[in-house]
Amino acid sequence: MSNEVQIILEAVQFAADRHGVQLRKEGLPYITHPITVANTLSKRGYGLEYIITALFHDLLEDTATTYEEIEQWCEYHLADPSFHRSIPDAVEVLTTGGKKDPQYFERIKGNDIARIVKLVDRLHNLTTMKGLSPEWQRKYIEETWRYVVPLTEGTEFKDEMTEILHKRENMLNYD
Repeated sequence: MSNEVQIILEAVQFAADRHGVQLRKEGLPYITHPITVANTLSKRGYGLEYIITALFHDLLEDTATTYEEIEQWCEYHLADPSFHRSIPDAVEVLTTGGKKDPQYFERIKGNDIARIVKLVDRLHNLTTMKGLSPEWQRKYIEETWRYVVPLTEGTEFKDEMTEILHKRENMLNYD
């Protein structure tokens, strides 16, 4: 097994331990979400920095994990010293602190790792929200059009994001 694969497996274990028995809104174990986001990034050729950020992207927001614990994990597991700050910094940028305001999305726009992880995170969330209330879905779709679609400019995700949004809107109109 390559060293990079071993590091990713250790990151999955760290995130799984921290998310514990949390469930997603659709009832699946929460860890399935960061794993899916990380897997999508890996399949598209994004490197270790993006993959680990994806695995850790909800730790500060949804668990008792601290920035310092993520930083320590990176220092212990990753040989590249630039990752020791870039990953925890990107995770911190992705943490809403309870509100998704324009400043939150501006911070994401200023951090390329956070931006790409947020786009894949949002794409996955849009594909897994079918069982949620129509009101919640409409609000989420509106927020995506307003704040997330502008983040797709200059990325490979622009067309995919708008296609999924149109599909979700059409599905809501048939419900």
